[in-house]
Amino acid sequence: MIVEAGMVNLLKTLLILALVYYGFKFLAKLFAPQIQKYAAKKMQEKFNQHYQGGVHQEEKREPEGKTTVVNKPKKDKDINTDDAGEYIDYEEVD
Repeated sequence: MIVEAGMVNLLKTLLILALVYYGFKFLAKLFAPQIQKYAAKKMQEKFNQHYQGGVHQEEKREPEGKTTVVNKPKKDKDINTDDAGEYIDYEEVD
């Protein structure tokens, strides 16, 4: 099929390009907020997984207003300090 270049075909091409441009612009305006919300949600999940040890910790949270006490394991006080070095207190002399 051979198509001759002419004024009608040029106008047809320009019309198609304009329709595609404005159609894309309309669809982007319509779906952009949902895409941004989805991307923000995914980024927040990745952030939580990286810095808080995963999404599962959020599920373990106690309801707001309830008090819980978490005991930390006690450190051994019998740490050998012989290898720790000598403590020197410096004082500035004027």
